[in-house]
Amino acid sequence: MDSYRALGLFLAYFTVSLVGGIATFSIEDNVELDRELASLNKPAAKSIKSVYGDTYDCIDIYNQPALDHPALKGHKIQMRPTFDLQSIGFKTSTKRLSSSANSPIKIGLKEECPRGTVPIRRTTKEQLLKSKLSFKAHFPDLYSANDVGTGYEFTTSTISIEGGPIEEFSTIRVGWMVNVDLYGDNHTRLYTIWGQGVDGLMHGCYNTLCPGFIVVSTQIPLDAVLWLMSIPKGQQFYLKLSVIQDRSTGNWWLTINDNETTLGYWPKGLFTHLNRGADVLRWGGMIYSDSQISPPMGNGDHSCHFNLMRTVTGHGLVSPGLISSSSNIVEYERLESRCYKVGQLPSKYYYKFWFGGPGGDGKHCHWV
Repeated sequence: MDSYRALGLFLAYFTVSLVGGIATFSIEDNVELDRELASLNKPAAKSIKSVYGDTYDCIDIYNQPALDHPALKGHKIQMRPTFDLQSIGFKTSTKRLSSSANSPIKIGLKEECPRGTVPIRRTTKEQLLKSKLSFKAHFPDLYSANDVGTGYEFTTSTISIEGGPIEEFSTIRVGWMVNVDLYGDNHTRLYTIWGQGVDGLMHGCYNTLCPGFIVVSTQIPLDAVLWLMSIPKGQQFYLKLSVIQDRSTGNWWLTINDNETTLGYWPKGLFTHLNRGADVLRWGGMIYSDSQISPPMGNGDHSCHFNLMRTVTGHGLVSPGLISSSSNIVEYERLESRCYKVGQLPSKYYYKFWFGGPGGDGKHCHWV
């Protein structure tokens, strides 16, 4: 695998925090929020309002918020990855999912931004503040309930890419999320997070709510609503996500669905411990609630699942192909509680598993 590190694998990641607290911000904090807001809401060539009420501003790709990050000063935007997704087998993997009962999920704006611009969701000061507090809830090893405050709850399905010790923790997370507090609705949305630990504090954010992720897609924002949802015992839809490090540049690319549409990338300069591969991968669900009642995970029962999981080595080749439960590179870690379960689904050729649960009274959601 040359100098790239091998990818470890864990198969379920559940976090439950049932706590409360009050977060306060100083005058200096509010001034900083105003400065950040000005950086996010830049002059637009065009504005597009989605059918779900979100406003996306089409920002000059070379003036997008990502490039305001100090580590990206003078960064030259990479318009496409140097690797060929077909050559590493990603474009053929979902043929096994395709049937009359399974369809790729639909996502994106009804119209594209003009050439040379990218969609950035317009943000209010209240949304920016909520995003910062909700972001901290993803890292319970670093932040307490008092750091997060009250009134926050979310549920996600997540792929987590991780490296480094906790005080210098580097991570990229992608998947779908329902976060009423952050978005003001209960729609299921594409979501991403990036984070880099510095002296025990996490720097980073959701989606494009701080400088970092460089957008290249003209039509699919990182926090876009997923149009169609699976129906129990009915039509099923799948969301295919790939996060691949470009071996030539070290940047981490995000692609979506069967046509492998490139949404953009996290530059390697954002991270201390994801410059040359990752230490750990996790697939599974994550919830957070500061109330005594924890929210559902998945669709509230045990039918949400991960399918056709695969990893990439430093050579850019899929290894061991489709992950199997008998693979000797897999370290298996299973975390579940009385409210949330995880289990393997039968498959002859590749690994897949279900997860989820209804949530409920936190006093009964003990690990088992």
